Formats: sequence, structure tokens, C-alpha cells
Amino acid sequence: MRGGGTSLEAMSGNPSAHILDLTRLTRRAGRSLTGGDRVELAYLTHFVNLPQPLFGLIRTSLGYLLLNK
Repeated sequence: MRGGGTSLEAMSGNPSAHILDLTRLTRRAGRSLTGGDRVELAYLTHFVNLPQPLFGLIRTSLGYLLLNK
């Protein structure tokens, strides 16, 4: 049986949207940022300025939240 997978053709163009897991960054709000936090914040800052839609995924005690720009 042939698998669907992600083809190289699909990966070579610009994505139609971006999604970032922002759970760690939101949990560390108000604290000193670590190296990993700064990298995550840099990704967020970069993707916010792109024309493609951006979504943030955050794990909470109630479940997952999906946020848009």
C-alpha cells in the first residue's frame, strides 16, 4: 500500500500557514527568559511579521487552545 506522507514538492513551496507550540513561553511569562525561551520568542516574532496565517497552540489544564494572530 502506498503511503501518503509529505512529498518533497509540498515542502518546497511557501507554507499556507504556520503553527507554533507556545505552551512553554506562556508558562514562563513574567519570569527571566532562558535560551530556549528566547529562541521560541524569536520564532514567534519572525512568523508574526510574515503574510501567512499564524496559529499558536497552548496546552492548558482545560485542554488545548488554538490562537490566531
